[in-house]
Amino acid sequence: MKLLGRFLSPYTRIVALCLRHYGIAHEQRQLAIVNDEHRQEIESHNSLVRVPVLVLDNGTSIVESEVILKYIESIHDGPSLFADSHGNDAQLLALYGRAKGIMDRAVAAFYESSRRPEEFRWNEQLEKLDRDWCACLSDLEAGAPEEGLFGGSQPNIMDYATVVVLDFLKITRPTHLAQVSIPKLNNIYVQMSEHQHVIETRPA
Repeated sequence: MKLLGRFLSPYTRIVALCLRHYGIAHEQRQLAIVNDEHRQEIESHNSLVRVPVLVLDNGTSIVESEVILKYIESIHDGPSLFADSHGNDAQLLALYGRAKGIMDRAVAAFYESSRRPEEFRWNEQLEKLDRDWCACLSDLEAGAPEEGLFGGSQPNIMDYATVVVLDFLKITRPTHLAQVSIPKLNNIYVQMSEHQHVIETRPA
């Protein structure tokens, strides 16, 4: 199978990390929508022209990160990244939902501030997007363990999501990120940054 999309995309990267964590063989195609040639290849598999796209060996294309993750979970025979080590799956999903929401708000802020022509930018909306993800990041900090990883001895989906979120914010919204106090999340980030899968998927 092939995964289409760049690691700068938090949606592509979280899928790539899950594939690697589960040891699922795949080819990574670093394609960017802003590149015309890449865009054509993406569109040939997804008329929405969005990444990530998981192209199966039989030609089936699965789109949207959460749908792809559900498919990956369905073919993996073993412990799930979405299972809490203390049995509190609801709390894990509550946190991951917020991490996914931060990705959404941060990507929207990135596009509003960098990709939209300056004369058409909506500054009030940009400020709201930044306020939203900053507040939600504080919620994740409150839910983070005092020490160690979310997953305990082994990473779970929130440990990977923490790295994905913080790396994207460091690249695209560094000034705002610096204003949020997140010592526990930063500790998780430091630990996870040494993980081979994280190193392999670090945005160029």
